[in-house]
Amino acid sequence: MKRDNKEKGSLRFPPARVLSMLLILAMFVTMVGVPQEVQAKSKKKKATYSISVNNINSNTVLRKGSTLKIQASATVTKKGVKKSTPVKFRSSKKKVATVSSKGKIKAKKKGTTYITVYCKKKPSKKKKIKIRVGTPVSSISVSGSRYLNKGRSSTLKASVNKGATNKSVTWRSDNPAVATVNKSGKVTAKGYGSCNVYATAKDGSGVRGARTIIVHHYTRDEVVWIAHRGFHTKHTENTANAFRAAGDNGFPACECDAIATRHSTYNVVLPPMPTTTLSSAEIPEDTIPSALSPNVSAASDPNVDPAIDAIRALSLNGLDTDAVLDKAAEIKGAFDLYNGLNDAQKSEVRAELMTDGDDGLLTFLNAYANVYEYESYDIVINHDETFSRTMGLNAVVYNMSAEEIRQRLPKVCFLDEYLDICKSYGMVPVIEIKKFDNYAIRKEEVRKIVKLVESKDLQNVVVYTSFHADSLSLIKEYAEKTLGVNKSKTYYLFNSNVMSKVETARSRGYTGVSVKTTEFTDSMYNAAKAYGLGVSAWTYKNDLTSDGYLYEHVGSGKYQLDFASLDYKAFN
Repeated sequence: MKRDNKEKGSLRFPPARVLSMLLILAMFVTMVGVPQEVQAKSKKKKATYSISVNNINSNTVLRKGSTLKIQASATVTKKGVKKSTPVKFRSSKKKVATVSSKGKIKAKKKGTTYITVYCKKKPSKKKKIKIRVGTPVSSISVSGSRYLNKGRSSTLKASVNKGATNKSVTWRSDNPAVATVNKSGKVTAKGYGSCNVYATAKDGSGVRGARTIIVHHYTRDEVVWIAHRGFHTKHTENTANAFRAAGDNGFPACECDAIATRHSTYNVVLPPMPTTTLSSAEIPEDTIPSALSPNVSAASDPNVDPAIDAIRALSLNGLDTDAVLDKAAEIKGAFDLYNGLNDAQKSEVRAELMTDGDDGLLTFLNAYANVYEYESYDIVINHDETFSRTMGLNAVVYNMSAEEIRQRLPKVCFLDEYLDICKSYGMVPVIEIKKFDNYAIRKEEVRKIVKLVESKDLQNVVVYTSFHADSLSLIKEYAEKTLGVNKSKTYYLFNSNVMSKVETARSRGYTGVSVKTTEFTDSMYNAAKAYGLGVSAWTYKNDLTSDGYLYEHVGSGKYQLDFASLDYKAFN
C-alpha cells in the first residue's frame, strides 16, 4: 500500500485559506486596539510652566519718576518635579515706563503701558499687566453711619483725594464677628461690639481710610435723638432747611436757639395828649398832672361815649404787664375807637376820665404802648449774638427789628416757622432760651415764646432748655400758672459745677438736667436720678472721641437718658 506524500502528523491548508485566516486575525487586533496603559507608556510627558506676579495688577498707578521692583516668579514642572525657572520682562510703551531685565519699572510720563512677564525658556508662557503712570491715591476718608443695630446694614462711602488716577478701593472689616463689609462698602452688623472697617486704595499706594463701627443694643425708641440746631451737617444750622432735613431723616425731635429781636418802642407814635377846660373846683388839684393842665374847651359829643365806655371797662389801674397783655385785644379795640375821634372829642374823653379820680386816658395810652411794643418784635432762631457765623452779617440780633432781619436776611428762620416745621413732621420742638451778658430776657419775651408755642397747640409736648435758671423759671411759671400746662418740660443746661447745678434743678422744680457729654459722672447721674430728675446729654459731635462718649452714656446701657442731641444720625 502506498504512503501519502505529506509528512505524517503535519496539517496543510491551501494557500487561499491561510490568507483569509491572517486577514481575519488582523481585523480583530485592529478592532480591539492596544491597551491604554501600553499607549501611555509609549508617549513622552510634556513640561508645564506657570507665572506668578504679586505686587502689580491692572489697578496699579505709579507716580512719574518713581520706581517699582516687580515681584514675579516662574516654575516648570517636569516628570512630577517642580523647579523655578527664569523670567523676562517687557514694556509695551517705553516712553511711559521702562522695565529692566531684573523687573525694575521706572515711570517716565503719564500714560498707560503693558508690562509683560514671560518665561525665558518658554516665551509663549506669559502674563500681560496694564499699569498707569499718573497720580496715586494720597488720602481716603470714609463716611457713613457708625452706629448700627444688630442685623441692620448701612453703606459706607470712601472719598479719595481729588485728582487720583484710580479711585477704586477694597473693603475689609477687622472683626467680622461684629460687622462684615462687602466689595461695595455695605456693612452688616453681626454682633455687639466695635470694629474698624477699612477702605484701601487698589492702586498699590497702600493708602487706606477707616471708619469705626459700633453695633449697639439700644434702639431709637429708648432715647429721643434730637437734631442739634437742626440737621446742620446737611444745611446751615438753625435754618428752615436744617429743620426740614431733620424731619426728612427721621429725627423725632429737633433743637433750636431762640432770641428776641429788637422792640419797636421808639417807633410807637401815640396821639398827642388832649387838654380840657375843667376847673380846679371840678377836679382836685392833686389828680391833675402839672404837665397836663386843662386849657382847652371840651365839646359835649355823644360820639365819645363808646370810647369812654370801652376804656373804663378795661380797669387798667394797678395791673402788671402780664395782666395788661392779657387784655391786648380789648385795649387795641378801645384805642381804635379813641383814635378815630377829633381833638375836641378826645379832650372830652380825657375830661370825663379825669373825673374818675386820676388821668385814666394816660393810663390807657401807656397800656396801649405796652401792647404795641409787645407785638412789634419777634423771636428769631440763631445761636450767636450776631449773624456772622451763619449769615455773614456782623449785626447784633436783638438790635435789629424783625422787619429789618427779614429784609436783609431772608434765609433766617423765625420761631413760628420752626414750630410749623416741627408740627408738620411730628417732631418734638426743643427750644433753648438764649441770654447774653448784655441782654436780660424780659417777661414779655418769655410770654411771646410760650404764646407762639400755644398757638401751634404744642404746649404739652415742647421741651424748654436754658443755661440760665431765671429764664427757665420764667418759662416754667408762665407755662404752668398762666396757660395751665400741667407740667412744663424744663431741662437745665450746664457744662460745669455739675453737682450744684443738679441741686438748682431740684430746688426750682425743673423736669431734668441736660449735661455736656464730657461732664458725665456717676455721682452726677445718680444724684439727678435720686432727685427724680430726668437726664439728657449734649452734644455729640461727628468725631470718634465724642462717639465714645455716646457709646458710654447710652450704648453701654450704663445710663438711661431722656434725650441726646446730635450733629448727625446715630441710628439706622
